[in-house]
Amino acid sequence: MNLSIIIITFNSGKYIRNCLDSILKSLKHSKEYEIIIFDNNSTDDTIDTCEAYNNSIRIICNTSN
Repeated sequence: MNLSIIIITFNSGKYIRNCLDSILKSLKHSKEYEIIIFDNNSTDDTIDTCEAYNNSIRIICNTSN
């Protein structure tokens, strides 16, 4: 793995899609990266939005902020 991108979220549903789209667009020619999202118990649509990216990202859900 050449690059690991770690994102910490908490109720970031309205921002995370633009963030992930930008990252994936920038890395579209690269294959050696990983995106890991640590969600701190969001109550909005953050997790649903992230899960829509299927296997492109790894999501770790924490039980508190």
